[in-house]
Amino acid sequence: VSVPYARIRAFAVESAGSFDRDAELKVYTRIYWELSSLKQDLRKGRADILAIQTFLSTVVLRDGPATLAPGADLPPTTVGAVGGIGGFLDWLGDDAHEIDPQGVQQRLQAETPILLPDEVVDAAFKCGRDMFVHTNKRVIFVDVQGWTGKKVEYLSVPIRFCTGFEMKTAGKFDRDSELRIHTDCSVGRLNQDLRKGKANVERVWGVMQHKFLP
Repeated sequence: VSVPYARIRAFAVESAGSFDRDAELKVYTRIYWELSSLKQDLRKGRADILAIQTFLSTVVLRDGPATLAPGADLPPTTVGAVGGIGGFLDWLGDDAHEIDPQGVQQRLQAETPILLPDEVVDAAFKCGRDMFVHTNKRVIFVDVQGWTGKKVEYLSVPIRFCTGFEMKTAGKFDRDSELRIHTDCSVGRLNQDLRKGKANVERVWGVMQHKFLP
C-alpha cells in the first residue's frame, strides 16, 4: 500500500508502555474506507519514534510540495527524550487550565523535542494528564495512557486540515468550558476542557479565530 504524503491529514506516534513492548505509528488520510487510517507497530528500542514524528512533521507540515530534496537533513532529535514527558507533565500540574506558551515551547524543544525549528507555540491547555498545544502549524494532542503514564501518544493535525471550531462556556452545574476542533479526516473532533476561572475563554476564542479564519 502506498499513500502520497499529500493525502495525509494527521499522524500520531505512541510510545511503548510498561506492559506493552511495542510503540505505534498511526497515519490518518483523506482516502476513504479501509485506508482512512493506517497503523504500524514499532518494537520498543528498535525505532526512534521522535525521529519518525520529526520526519512526518517535516513532510506533512510543509507549505509547498510534501517532498524532501535528496540528501536533505531532518531537524535533530534527542535520543531517549520520550521519557522526559513525565517531568514535563509534572511541571504542568493536573487541573484544566491554560499554560504559558513560552514555557511549553522551551520544554517541547528540549525535554521532548517534537517541534520543528520554525514552529511557535501560540497557546497550550492542560486537563488531567492530557494536553493540547496550538502552534503556528498544527494542533498537537498529548494523550497520556495507563496508570504508569509511560505510554504517551502525540497526535498532530495540521491547521489547514482543521475545518471548524466551537466553544461551549461553563454553566451553573458544569464548571468547565469546552473547546471543540473539527477535522476533515477520521480523527474526527478534538475536545479540550477548560476549567472556569483558569482559562481566558475570550482569548482562546480570539486565538482560534486568528488561526483558522483567513
